Amino acid sequence: MDVPGITAEQGLFRDAVVSAAQQAIFPKTVEMDRTDVLPDTILPLLQELGVLTMCHPESAGGVGLDPVTCCLATEALGSVSPAIAVMTVANWAAVNVLTARPSNIGGRFLQRWIEKPTVGSYCLTEPRGGSDAGHLETTAVRKGDRYIINGTKCFITNGGVSSVYVIVAATDQGAGSRGTTAFVTDANAPGLTVSRLEDKMGTRGCALAEITLTDLEVPVENRIGQEGEGLALAMESQNVSRVTLAASCVGLAQGALDHAYRYANERVQFGRKIAEFQGLQFKFADMATNIEAARSLVYRTANIIKAEGQGSANARRLAAMSKLYASDVAMSVTVEAVQMFGGYGYIKGNPCEMLMRDAKVFQIFAGTNEIQRRAIFKAWPN
Repeated sequence: MDVPGITAEQGLFRDAVVSAAQQAIFPKTVEMDRTDVLPDTILPLLQELGVLTMCHPESAGGVGLDPVTCCLATEALGSVSPAIAVMTVANWAAVNVLTARPSNIGGRFLQRWIEKPTVGSYCLTEPRGGSDAGHLETTAVRKGDRYIINGTKCFITNGGVSSVYVIVAATDQGAGSRGTTAFVTDANAPGLTVSRLEDKMGTRGCALAEITLTDLEVPVENRIGQEGEGLALAMESQNVSRVTLAASCVGLAQGALDHAYRYANERVQFGRKIAEFQGLQFKFADMATNIEAARSLVYRTANIIKAEGQGSANARRLAAMSKLYASDVAMSVTVEAVQMFGGYGYIKGNPCEMLMRDAKVFQIFAGTNEIQRRAIFKAWPN
């Protein structure tokens, strides 16, 4: 993980996350993949490292959002457990929307993360509204000092594990994306139900759930920002989500490359280590080059977001480029890494077999790669 320009403090933090991931998370990855259950030790570990509250403002016990440091964390986590990296990014997405507008309610909910190890969920996607997030069927109707929310959210990361849910619903269905509003509520609020846990291909151990909202009552003070700002807040926070997910992809690809390289220097065929065959050397060279190119794009993007803010046109364009390119690199590198293992790569429990399944979702969530291409074109510099 050679990232030029980071501070000594950032380097120490990265090294701490790398060490913890290797020692405390990696030994649990096979069991996580088998059971699709998050071990009880993970959230306390991430809390101890300061990862869960990295996006909290200083006033709420955090250090304030620093996209570069966040990318260092998710790259380190992604190299060992993309599931934990995804869980972390989804948690930050909820925090970023919650802190997007100054309010007392934001500060009160943020204390949950300080009081005990916890995560949040960000609920936007619906069964009939994935890429078309501007036309939501979940409604929030104001009645006096409360909103009554009804609808279904799907593919919600950390669903069933989170203690805080940020929900985007339509307050004016005729206004499209400008009729959406964001709210925050407790996991145990009457009317909020985890109606299904998904059985996923990869990133197992990171919960993915369907959330049913039935006459969920949310006080007006639990609204984030103004009516009509919901999707705009979501899109602003998504630039950070995309670049930190891209960093996870860089870590994932690097992890797969490292596993394959070690194996190629141990496996002997025809009297030679297979790493000595030129055909494989060329593959390793291509994999390493693509990973390094993705890493460079990711950290350039993180620095642009840090300098210009989450909502700038450059942030939107480069965040989409980062997620598009890094996720494609992760997918291609893991496929090649599995091939390096031959038959052993096809067996459950092989680290590259797990990483290959994990890689696929990065081309889909937080905007499919087709949507990323659309975002890149729409943010094209004049």
